[in-house]
Amino acid sequence: MNSSRYWSQTGNNINFSRKGGVPSGFFCIENDKESKNKLKTETQNQIKKTTDSINLSNTNGKTPNKWLLVNQGDLISFSLQFATLSEAIKSGLEVKTYYEQALVQDPKMSFALINLGMWYYYVPGIAGGDKQKTYDFVKQAVTDATNDSELYFAKIIYSQTLFDQEKFEESKLELEQAKKLCPESLNIKLMEKLNNQGISWIEYSANPKKYEKKLKD
Repeated sequence: MNSSRYWSQTGNNINFSRKGGVPSGFFCIENDKESKNKLKTETQNQIKKTTDSINLSNTNGKTPNKWLLVNQGDLISFSLQFATLSEAIKSGLEVKTYYEQALVQDPKMSFALINLGMWYYYVPGIAGGDKQKTYDFVKQAVTDATNDSELYFAKIIYSQTLFDQEKFEESKLELEQAKKLCPESLNIKLMEKLNNQGISWIEYSANPKKYEKKLKD
């Protein structure tokens, strides 16, 4: 499951560098053991802090804030790049639970719908993955978006689920509509570059290194 790459690049709004459309600093961290270990430690510390906050709410008889739950799901998803296979399987299921808990509070929470949808994409079918559910959840996220930020984010991801299904014209239309909301979006520029080469951004996000050369050409 490579959703950690997905969220490290878009969920936390990390900008893409203009050179080749590759996330700034992404590959240098990948190849720098010291920086990677530091990032691993910082991520684990933040997960612990968020866990403590969630547990405190539960202890006090309060429902943890939906954004706290989504954030925890994102953090754990990001941390999977540092995990062993057995750890990734266990934590991957935990990620899904956090998104589902957020949606219990707010069934129309656009970001949670997208995150859960992408969980279904990156998880193998034998472990519960289902690309049709990805499409359904992300499409619902577009419908339920309550502001331009949510709509922009939902539309760019929805466009790529359509591209993944080879619905190229529909995908292009969604991306064009998202561009009207954020004309200078580097994310959209990357997606357009990938799509022009017949590559879905979702496919790319699972393994950026595989497409690094094509992006630099």
